[in-house]
Amino acid sequence: RIFRSVESKRMIFYGSHQNFMKNGKLLLEERVALFHGKTNSIRCLSIHYLNTKFEDWVFREDFGFGGSWYHCVWEGRSVLAKLFISGQSFIHEEDCSMIFREIAVATQMGVHNNVHRLLACCLETKLPVLIYELVEHGCLKDILHGRQVQMAPHIGWKDRLRIAWEISHAVAYLHSAFPRPIIHRDLKPSNVLL
Repeated sequence: RIFRSVESKRMIFYGSHQNFMKNGKLLLEERVALFHGKTNSIRCLSIHYLNTKFEDWVFREDFGFGGSWYHCVWEGRSVLAKLFISGQSFIHEEDCSMIFREIAVATQMGVHNNVHRLLACCLETKLPVLIYELVEHGCLKDILHGRQVQMAPHIGWKDRLRIAWEISHAVAYLHSAFPRPIIHRDLKPSNVLL
């Protein structure tokens, strides 16, 4: 469960040790399956830490299969929190496995310059809360289609080619850097963050 206090711009998360054990098991299974257990570490946050150290929660947007992005402040810097809403009818077991796959892959991809970095996660909630670095300029779709008007005139052909090259470099890394190739399956301008 998640409770949002409008007055203080705080979120109150509820969780349990059982959730931590279940989610930790699923994450470990995913990491072993994808990378034979040889993975980078991820900072795991407790419910208490999440409730006391994060502030100024502001809704940003919804994304597929029952979740939302929020801006918030953590240790004096702006970050993005990805919340999955467990009560939604479209969060099925397969979708839950995709959450753990996202964590496993994001921790490995964090060393690549052109990848959105996962900074931490909380496994004590029913579905994990993921904390990502804040991306300053939004997504490529918003810039190309005019939602980020101040940026649109600055994206000339040279910059567009650079962006395309960086995307292809990140995808090639996904396909070749790990024991088992990883296929993105949802590459589109709204998923390319600048």
